Amino acid sequence: MNTDIHIISNQPEKHLEIISKLEEIGYLFLDKEYKKVSNEDQYILIFSRKTSERNLDTLKENIQGELNNIIPNLYSDIEIKVSY
Repeated sequence: MNTDIHIISNQPEKHLEIISKLEEIGYLFLDKEYKKVSNEDQYILIFSRKTSERNLDTLKENIQGELNNIIPNLYSDIEIKVSY
């Protein structure tokens, strides 16, 4: 099963580092989106990854743990969408 992971990061200066480090551990970078939400800029990095985990809460915790390990002090919200 492929999982699409949306990482909301309003630190554009860190985007290249985030993309590079996640690709090193098996994430596939798909796209970068920009939105204006409530007078605030919002940047979304979209990745895909194969996983056998079916519990979305566990998957979200695992991804957050991986992000914290490879990029300490990265404060991002994670939205997960699953595609079969």
